[in-house]
Amino acid sequence: MLDGQAKKPLTRFSVLYLKAPPGDDRHWQNIIRGETTKWTPVNNEEGTYRIEDVLSDTEVAVAASTDGFEPAYAVVPPVKPGETAQAPDVSLLPEAKLLGRVVSEEHEPLSGADIYFGAEARGRNAARSNPDGRFTIGQLPPGPVTLTASHPDHLPATVQATLTRGKETEVACWAGAVPSRAPSSTAPCRLPTNRSWLRA
Repeated sequence: MLDGQAKKPLTRFSVLYLKAPPGDDRHWQNIIRGETTKWTPVNNEEGTYRIEDVLSDTEVAVAASTDGFEPAYAVVPPVKPGETAQAPDVSLLPEAKLLGRVVSEEHEPLSGADIYFGAEARGRNAARSNPDGRFTIGQLPPGPVTLTASHPDHLPATVQATLTRGKETEVACWAGAVPSRAPSSTAPCRLPTNRSWLRA
């Protein structure tokens, strides 16, 4: 495992054996953030690892993760039964990190709001807001990201941001009105040009 910028071995990391390469980015995010995903910790000076009982005659993948870096994976070509394969190096690059806050229309922090990737509140949540309404999502790739905040007492609200590798990006979102008083089913959000805040 390599530090992709320093071009040096990573001495502390976790590996994950995948019986098939991820199908797309959503699938990959679900894998690395899944509650049942079992990473294996590795600690050695050479940055090497060993995985046994690998499927033969089919493509598999090996993923790596460590604090402060974006997880990555490498595809391993099919291996014949009984042979030992040399897996490609997995290079990890510094993470992009998202810091956020969810507040009500009255500017009160919302605890227990679930944060999802994408424009809908579906699948497994990526984070949940704390009593101050704040949440953090790390180990993200750079580029545009869309998140949706969902709370049982408020309408969902969506935020978009552009993440930068090696930096933290702050966003915030005002959740919509209580459903019983709301005129529509979705709280529209927009990002003002001069601020990093969203408002319904």
